[in-house]
Amino acid sequence: VFGPSIAFDSSQVYTLKNNISTDENVFLSNSIELQMKTFNLHGLVLWSGPANYSSHQRSPFIALAVTNGNIQLRFNLGVQDNFLTSNTRINDGNWHTIKAYRSGREANLTVDAETYSFVALTGIPRMAVDGDLFLGGLTSTPKKNWNLYPYNYVGCMRDIRIQNHKINIITDLKVPQQYITCEASDATGPSILFDGRSGYPYLNNVDRSLTASTIQSFQLSFKTSSYDGLILWHGNERPGDFISIGVRNRNVALSYNLGSGVTTITANWLKVNDNQWHTVLVNRQGRFGNLTVDGRSITDFARPSATQLNADNYLYIGGTDNLAVKTFNLYDSFFQGCIRDIKLSGVSLNMQRDIQVRQRIYTCQLTAFQSNRYEFLMHGYHSGLLLWLGQSQSQGSQDFLGIAVVNNRIQFRFNVGSGVTEIVSDIIVTDGLWHKISVDRNGAVGTLTVDGVTRSTRAPPGASILNVDGSIYIGGVPNIAATTANNYQEDYRGCLKNFLIDDFVVNLQLMSIETVNTKPCQDYGPPVRFSGSNAVRYQSDVNRRLRAFRRNTLRLTFKTTQSTAVLFWLGNENDPQLAVDYIYVQVDGGYLRVRYNLGGGPTSAIVVNVRVDDNQWHTMYLDRNLTTARLSVDRFETSVTSLTQQQELNVAEYLYLGGVPENNVAFNSNHNFNGCMVNVEINNKILQLSDDAVDPNVTFPKCR
Repeated sequence: VFGPSIAFDSSQVYTLKNNISTDENVFLSNSIELQMKTFNLHGLVLWSGPANYSSHQRSPFIALAVTNGNIQLRFNLGVQDNFLTSNTRINDGNWHTIKAYRSGREANLTVDAETYSFVALTGIPRMAVDGDLFLGGLTSTPKKNWNLYPYNYVGCMRDIRIQNHKINIITDLKVPQQYITCEASDATGPSILFDGRSGYPYLNNVDRSLTASTIQSFQLSFKTSSYDGLILWHGNERPGDFISIGVRNRNVALSYNLGSGVTTITANWLKVNDNQWHTVLVNRQGRFGNLTVDGRSITDFARPSATQLNADNYLYIGGTDNLAVKTFNLYDSFFQGCIRDIKLSGVSLNMQRDIQVRQRIYTCQLTAFQSNRYEFLMHGYHSGLLLWLGQSQSQGSQDFLGIAVVNNRIQFRFNVGSGVTEIVSDIIVTDGLWHKISVDRNGAVGTLTVDGVTRSTRAPPGASILNVDGSIYIGGVPNIAATTANNYQEDYRGCLKNFLIDDFVVNLQLMSIETVNTKPCQDYGPPVRFSGSNAVRYQSDVNRRLRAFRRNTLRLTFKTTQSTAVLFWLGNENDPQLAVDYIYVQVDGGYLRVRYNLGGGPTSAIVVNVRVDDNQWHTMYLDRNLTTARLSVDRFETSVTSLTQQQELNVAEYLYLGGVPENNVAFNSNHNFNGCMVNVEINNKILQLSDDAVDPNVTFPKCR
């Protein structure tokens, strides 16, 4: 028997006994079926792993999660994470049927009638997932090792089958715990997060002929850390009759106006800005009002005359427009915190389901909304976006959190609704050395620590909750200017490691949902200085029997103050028959140029978007493929195509960095390179500038 449908509000994680046989043949496949409904964009639905999982190494597992409103199947066969994500949105509050099946390295995911398939390229076909089964999130024991999804699930689940075994969440619990059925949860809904900027309208379905005018009853629970904020308001669009519940100077206050003036009842015995749950019960009968907070009551009454409240059909939770006017200057700020379990005259209100104007609502979870903490090591030579957390759909005034290298220093920026707050370190981090970066945001307070040196600041007065629903991006984002609302313009180029997100270790390679143009960091050696005296010779991939190059690639990072200098040269030193073929890269008038000749005449192209003689680090990439050459500098690029019939570059076996060979007659240059160079790759092979030099006793001064 399946048992009842169970509700999840992000605080419950159900740990179930795994009754699956430990026969290794069973481990060849996994079968998961369930029905679920949710309004949320993110949340871990199910996770299962080995009985003897280790806190020090990553082991096989299988998981289902809601990611950006879609279902994702994720599994690891012992090598790397594999994932399969549907294109069917399921965060619409309706029931959806999910079926996930893995056989060896093949996986299928079905969402309602749509099926998606995937084949893992690596890993052992058997997956020992004989440990506990987690629903709705992860407990603290495996969480630090498998922190793939930062959000617990909010919604409902029913009809769960694992390996074709029916799962009854209630009877199969490893340790008995309290639960709430989905039917009961549908009445009240989950607790809702209010960011201090938003108020939500609801229709008051109570009979206006009796209750709404003469007798009113409100019940709710809330938690906040703010001194002030309007929790509930019911009245007219034009100033007049109203009733409100809110926090004023850290106390709960009930206020109402029946036409003869505002009456306010305050529970002044209790400070409620402790971020703990408090229960409020309000009863109004005629002129008399009663306010109960956490079981203690106080009563007062309005001035004689009217006994009825003339109000519109709508009430507002969290705040309303023209706040000060509608509350007769009792409130000037929206509520910031969490609200749950609202009842209007005994009738439950589901804030997520019953909202009258469809808009994005966030459930109250201990997630990135209240605080963030990131820590990592980095080294590189360039500016760029290190980390981004924002909205899934870009908006001009959106909340966001960003960490970037700007003007050689770490910049931490965030916006929680009161404007952009910025902290910049004084420490130069574009020196190719490893630097430790720590970023904390707690409410409106931000802290940036670089190599042990800390700076802090506070956002302007207002909200302190970060309203975001997008993924965490590391190293850049797609369409960076549009996605970040022009806060950032370029992705990061460099190395990152030892990442912690909210104190959980994150393996960037294994735990990423998607990677674009990433690879493990290599040991290029330290940056070295070319003195401008001589070019340094290195072995190329050419041999004497086959000297025809159909393709050349070069990547390097450099800085210089020279407006004219040769960085790279590949040609023929003293062979008259082959002297015409060459390719070289030089600084020309402060800009980077490539010039090559395949035998039919020279061809060149120059990148004019950025000057490179500014003593700042620049990364260049050259790719010549047959007659076409593509040259990029930082994020700017140009290309050119030779119009000759020749497609091959006939050159000798040596290449030169920092200039041209001294005995080259056909190509003579007095502009050897004077500056620093690092991260050199020739045809995708790392070049160690000191160790790989052909001539003995080549030494480089240290780059400063």
